[in-house]
Amino acid sequence: MPALNSLQKYANRQSGGDHHTRYPRRARKFKAVGYERLPKILAVDVARFGDDRTVLGIRQGRRFSIYAKLRGVDTVETANRVIACIEAEKPDAIIVDGDGLGAGVVDQLQYRGYGRRAGLYEFHGGAKPHDPNKYFNRRAEVWGLAAEWLKAGAQIPDDPELEVDLTGPQYGYSNKSQIQLEKKEDMKSRGLTSPDLGDTLAMTFHISVNAKLREQKEWFEQYQNYRYKNDKSADAWMA
Repeated sequence: MPALNSLQKYANRQSGGDHHTRYPRRARKFKAVGYERLPKILAVDVARFGDDRTVLGIRQGRRFSIYAKLRGVDTVETANRVIACIEAEKPDAIIVDGDGLGAGVVDQLQYRGYGRRAGLYEFHGGAKPHDPNKYFNRRAEVWGLAAEWLKAGAQIPDDPELEVDLTGPQYGYSNKSQIQLEKKEDMKSRGLTSPDLGDTLAMTFHISVNAKLREQKEWFEQYQNYRYKNDKSADAWMA
């Protein structure tokens, strides 16, 4: 891989200036507003190796939060935790890393009724990017989108592990001048851990959700609650 630079330098290069080089650190202190009614996107990065973490994270507007960090759990237990998160947070979309062990989590969720109708999407980092002129693969592309999101001002947890993850991976260019992100195996050879928290944030950019979708969803839930509460007929559900 050719000349490598950190993600924070990439975000800075895109902005054309040298005075904002610490976007992840700034994001730890940023306070997002007006995100409450925007779509929730849940991302799940599934651990592949013994020292990796499985991470559940939620992005809503300009705010990202970590729901859970898991170690040493199998695909069934991971699916259980994802389902608990879905029931508690009611995300509008669920994105699961479908490569490696993540495929087992996807299978579990689909089998238990949390498939596409529940908003489930598989993420494959090696897939073709939406902008092949700029990015080498989909993983590089969602990291690029995350960098732009941070640059524009966003809130992330005040978590030094997340900051390390966001600034750890390096990038270079393919022979077609496409942005290419450093492989996790190469990071480990440099003495760094897998950027599981950073991957989780980046994966939330895999799809775009219409802001009106959440409003419609909330209205339908309120209508159903009102209907069941006020319907006293003999045919009513649990009358």
